[in-house]
Amino acid sequence: MSQRLNHALFLVCVTFCVWGTSLWNGFVWDDRILIQKNEAKLAQASLSTTFLSDFWSTETEAGASNYYRPLVTLSYMFDYALFGLKASGYHATNILIHATGVVGLWYLLL
Repeated sequence: MSQRLNHALFLVCVTFCVWGTSLWNGFVWDDRILIQKNEAKLAQASLSTTFLSDFWSTETEAGASNYYRPLVTLSYMFDYALFGLKASGYHATNILIHATGVVGLWYLLL
C-alpha cells in the first residue's frame, strides 16, 4: 500500500473515531422538524421541487425562509430512501461525507 493511501485511511479512521459515537444517537434539534415530521414530503419529494424550494419550506408557510440548501435536502431524500427514519443511517452518511471532505482537503493541501 502506498504511503498516501495509508495516510488517507488514517484520516478516515480519525474521522470515524471523532464522529462514530453519533451512530447510537437519535435525531436532535432541527432533525425532528426536517426529517421526522416531514416523512411524507421526503418520500414524495422530486428533484425539481428540491431545487426550486427553500430549505425550510418543509415547515408551515410562517416558518418558510429564503435559505436555499438543495444538497442537504437531496441527502435527506437519499437517506430516507435507504434508511427510513433510522437516525443511525443518517449519521453514517454524515460521517462518510465528513471523511470524504477531510481526505479531499488533505489531498488539496498536498
